[in-house]
Amino acid sequence: MLRRSRFVLGACLTAAVAAQAPPAPKTEEELDKQVIQTLVGFARSAENWKTPSRARAVYEQILAHYDLDNASARAGLGWKKVKDEWQVATPSDRLPKDTATPAQQEQVANAWRQASKRVAKLHKDFGLALDGEGHRARAVHHFERALAFDEDDVDCHRALGHEEFDGFFGSPEQITFVKRLREILGKAREIAAREIEVAPVAIDQMPVELQRTGFPFVGARSRFTTYWVHGSAEEAAQCAIWNERAVLLLQYLFGDDPERNRYLVPSRVRWIGVLRSAAERARLLEVSPEARANETLERAQLFASSVFTSHSGKAEWTWHNEHDDDHVVGQATQRGTPWFNPGLSEGLVHTMTWLLCGTLYSSYMMLPTTQATSTERPRKPSEWLRALRAEIDRGDDHPLVQVPREQLANFRDAVRFKSWSFVTWLLARHPDRWVELMVELGHEKRLPEEVAEIFKRVLGRDVGDVEAEWRDWARAGSRIGKASGLPQ
Repeated sequence: MLRRSRFVLGACLTAAVAAQAPPAPKTEEELDKQVIQTLVGFARSAENWKTPSRARAVYEQILAHYDLDNASARAGLGWKKVKDEWQVATPSDRLPKDTATPAQQEQVANAWRQASKRVAKLHKDFGLALDGEGHRARAVHHFERALAFDEDDVDCHRALGHEEFDGFFGSPEQITFVKRLREILGKAREIAAREIEVAPVAIDQMPVELQRTGFPFVGARSRFTTYWVHGSAEEAAQCAIWNERAVLLLQYLFGDDPERNRYLVPSRVRWIGVLRSAAERARLLEVSPEARANETLERAQLFASSVFTSHSGKAEWTWHNEHDDDHVVGQATQRGTPWFNPGLSEGLVHTMTWLLCGTLYSSYMMLPTTQATSTERPRKPSEWLRALRAEIDRGDDHPLVQVPREQLANFRDAVRFKSWSFVTWLLARHPDRWVELMVELGHEKRLPEEVAEIFKRVLGRDVGDVEAEWRDWARAGSRIGKASGLPQ
């Protein structure tokens, strides 16, 4: 069993219990035995109902919190006993995958509700008894374990001194986080609806690179840049408006600290030309070689956008024929902030377009080093959340320590979903440190140990603890996720 001090209760837990239930535990050894019995019973049911991932998650709980030597849990996790010694499962060991039908998945969910409620009650009752006998430290442990299985138990929250905000109970840090994310969501809605004044730009001011195409571009200028759009005056104005809205939200997220604000450069690009088709892109690159940004014509035509040095300064061309708001917000985020860490910079772009536009179209990947067959990734936030939560539920979401190591070439969807979700969480959880974290991670390819060390140095927390807290917020049915405004 785990080595820790044990307590024996006095008369507090000697009351009669229901006939079918075992006697209330009087010692922590007895409590652990009943908890393990309940959890193993659920795990066996999950395996029978072809959901081994749920069983493995429970086995990990048993080893981590109740019995490090538990044979059932070790075997369920793929450990093997060789000459009386257990050998931990390796990545090469093939563990069974989930193959449950929807009906079986519902059976597993019902079984878990029953098992988790029972385990939570065991911990709560034991904690209340310990608290009554003056063993506060151990009582707190059991209240926290109870909430790990039933996070809505008001008695445990109150016993731990948790605060309440709009029906949500949590620690001071959790309450602060919930309020901050709600504030961010509210600010984004306010900025997205804000009236912005932009000015039309005379045709004789059109950049020479665009003039050569012969296309009838229309210009509009915000406080930070000018958009030239092959389209209507209204389309050009909307592009300029969304650019300014994006900058306003970035300024809010960066805050007032001068050290952070020095990284925000909203006018890095003097003008942006918006094309409406691949054919128009080809025309621009043909007649204005400088727009190729030192690439060959053939290679330049593979990009969806590119920054280059025009006759009138730093500029960018891009092409999209729908969702101008999303693309403009993505462009303002990517070009108005430093070359942050690639894996998390993509997450920031997605967070910004999601906050302001409710969409997830923009990305800034590089051309892949190898060509491979790929499928179109989903675009709706609900689809990203569903995919990410399924991975969390299975326990195979991409490790956080690996996300900052992802390169823009061959950027994988699983990493993209997690980067978006994690950056959204990070902005609210560490509003005064997120910029520093991204700057410190940088664009160099780092070893996992280096990434972990940067998390520890900047956030003052182990990356594993950060990931566990993020996961508790992001998972399906999360109480703190719902309280903070995350769609469920």
